[in-house]
Amino acid sequence: MNMETGNLMEQVNDLINSGATLKEVQVEIERKVLIRALAIADGNKAKAARHLGLNRTTLVQKMKKFQML
Repeated sequence: MNMETGNLMEQVNDLINSGATLKEVQVEIERKVLIRALAIADGNKAKAARHLGLNRTTLVQKMKKFQML
């Protein structure tokens, strides 16, 4: 397990311990994955989408959902 994975697991544990629902945990994980993919792709949406196995339009829709645009 690398440092980023460990950090994510700590954050998941914190969410669960604070009483978050499964849906709330899933939403937060998805948001963090999008942020990380965009960072790896230097903000390039097409590259981030390919990395995640998504269409670029799907990535943009998800970014809008999380108010990342």
